[in-house]
Amino acid sequence: MKYCTWDSPKSEAFIKITREKQHTFTNLSETRTYTCYNHNAFLDLYEGTISGKTGFTAAAGYCYVCAVERDGKRFTGVVLACGWPYNRAYKWKDMTRMMDYAEQHYRYVTLEYPQEIRYVRVENGWNREENPWNPVEVPVYVEKTETQKVLLGNQEKIVRHTEYRKKTEAPLQKDTVLGKVQFLLNGEVLQEKKILAKSSVEQRKMENWLVWTLQRFLF
Repeated sequence: MKYCTWDSPKSEAFIKITREKQHTFTNLSETRTYTCYNHNAFLDLYEGTISGKTGFTAAAGYCYVCAVERDGKRFTGVVLACGWPYNRAYKWKDMTRMMDYAEQHYRYVTLEYPQEIRYVRVENGWNREENPWNPVEVPVYVEKTETQKVLLGNQEKIVRHTEYRKKTEAPLQKDTVLGKVQFLLNGEVLQEKKILAKSSVEQRKMENWLVWTLQRFLF
């Protein structure tokens, strides 16, 4: 239901079809006319209902799946074995309770990545015009991607985990991957971004020391 309603490239057509109250058509020879009626009463019973599908078998009883959007929050719900003949209205009552609970106990959270600048030490590195004897540190940054929002229950908590190398070896190319930032929910990764080197660093060589020393003391 989530895919059909929001993720499918044909979601608009799906919603339009499943919201129709009725549809009349003929056979190919146009000798007979047929009319189909939509049994999804939840479209009128519950504000924000976008689509849904009823179902029934003797073993499963009355079943229902739906998609609801209220106050920018998107929910899908399913009820199974929700009554048998003479109790077909149970599914509407139970789904109403489910959607009311979801509306009251879920909220969107934005995944916020660290903005502070970190540095990684580059062993045997050299920045031009600087003392080759000095340690070299390169700034790093978190790759830019689209901001993501996650719908969470009030009791759920997202954990942000940052992992990156404290030091690496020269030479180092700009945008080299040095680590990652992860957002986890119940141990499952929701989103991950790379931590990248902001600039390149050359490898330090013996002649760097010699040239720098001569420039400072002989010229």
